[in-house]
Amino acid sequence: MSKLAFNVRILICILTIIFPILLWAFGGSEPDSYSQYYYTNAAPVFVFVLLGVSFKMMSTPKWFIPGALLLLVIFFPCNEYRLIHNFSAILFYLISSLIICRDKRLYVIGWIMIAASPLYFNSLYWAEVIETTFLAMFHLLYLLRISKAQKG
Repeated sequence: MSKLAFNVRILICILTIIFPILLWAFGGSEPDSYSQYYYTNAAPVFVFVLLGVSFKMMSTPKWFIPGALLLLVIFFPCNEYRLIHNFSAILFYLISSLIICRDKRLYVIGWIMIAASPLYFNSLYWAEVIETTFLAMFHLLYLLRISKAQKG
């Protein structure tokens, strides 16, 4: 992986970790879900970050399906296409969690994501914040491990 590609991936992970702060800064108070930010001033940030995450994921065969599902989440807004949007979002988080659970070293992150799933019944927004943050942390730790292995 080139240094530029590596740095872009690191940047996408960091943007995803600070995603709730960015959305709040541009879109205001906490909505019912991440997707509701699409209807606020934070829409460009929402779309830009999710497109970056989606394309990054789709560049790796193991993550292609979650990346494609995330594209569906973006291209089918929640208010107009509720069924497609929600089905794609649920599958995105579920498949992402299962992929991480199969990782030999960082599987605990996947189990934390699955354990956070009941939060959806209490607060969709906070469940998404937790799951998205852990997903980004997994990718960031994975990239740092690759970097360390290439240097060593």
